Amino acid sequence: MDKRNIHVILFIMPLILLSITIPTTLQSTAHDKLLCAIKGTLYINDEIAPEGIRIDLVFSDDTFNSTTFEWEDGFNYNIGIANHEGQTGLFYVFYLGQYFIPVNNQSIFIESGVVFYHMDLHIDTTNNPPDKPRDPDPANNSENINVNPTLSVLVTDPDNDVMTVYFYDNTTHTEIDHVVNVPNGTRINVTWENLDYNTSYEWYVVANESLLENTSDVWTFTTEKEDSNEPPTIELIKPESKRFYFRNRSLFRFPVILIIGYIDIKVNVSDSKGIEKVEFYIDGNLKNTRTESNEAEVYSWMWNERRVFRHTISVIAYDTDGNTATTTKSVFIFNFPLLHPLRP
Repeated sequence: MDKRNIHVILFIMPLILLSITIPTTLQSTAHDKLLCAIKGTLYINDEIAPEGIRIDLVFSDDTFNSTTFEWEDGFNYNIGIANHEGQTGLFYVFYLGQYFIPVNNQSIFIESGVVFYHMDLHIDTTNNPPDKPRDPDPANNSENINVNPTLSVLVTDPDNDVMTVYFYDNTTHTEIDHVVNVPNGTRINVTWENLDYNTSYEWYVVANESLLENTSDVWTFTTEKEDSNEPPTIELIKPESKRFYFRNRSLFRFPVILIIGYIDIKVNVSDSKGIEKVEFYIDGNLKNTRTESNEAEVYSWMWNERRVFRHTISVIAYDTDGNTATTTKSVFIFNFPLLHPLRP
């Protein structure tokens, strides 16, 4: 072999060695400031990874990758990068249709002047189901829950997997709603709309991470009673229309209400929520307030004032929610209290 051939071989050999160390995709960047190779072995569940598994090294402004090849001399991947000294890259392994983060060497800092790193990567694909959804709101056996409740649970996953969380009606086993892409350790909620008043409901939750799932206990709650917000009912039962009264006694029918002497004004009042008070007015002036009935649902006040001719009786009832109801009657009265004993 002549000296000229030897010189050619000596010139070509370094180029061949360089092409083996630096991936083909980076050979065109050999003129850049820094070429760096990261090589090592990828292990999956403590076994050397098969060929064709992609490894990404992600920087803030760029991504480099390699696919695993047949293991030899302690290596089955080789990532080449350029111009990222002083930066940190993150490793991601794409396997079985999803990304895994290595459990050991999760990142690498590229130092100035360093052209080679040996880093073995380990990923664990052993899969565990999500934990049983817990800590419900409304709490189990809650009462007086509104008819459009927000259902809430805490969901966790031991593998830190992202989950889809399903809420179900336990009576019909139909889905109430679901939420996707729920991170580990999230309190998730949905709204269950248009429930019936004063009714018991059962519900449960399923946390699914695409391969495995876990189901919660069954919880129950009872909705609130219907609040109709209706005003009280009120009826002026004394004096009656078209009656003649003499000293509080109804004697006979008359074209108008005519009262001689004093009279007990009585109203019948009722409300599902309860009565707070009943007010008695004469000609718009408050004369008496009752907070308790004289008998079942009947409130009364004795009107014994000096009065003649026509006057207006009004009674206003208030329920415990502040709703009111009013009844009114016009009467003719002739009353001179000094002409007869006063009632207490």
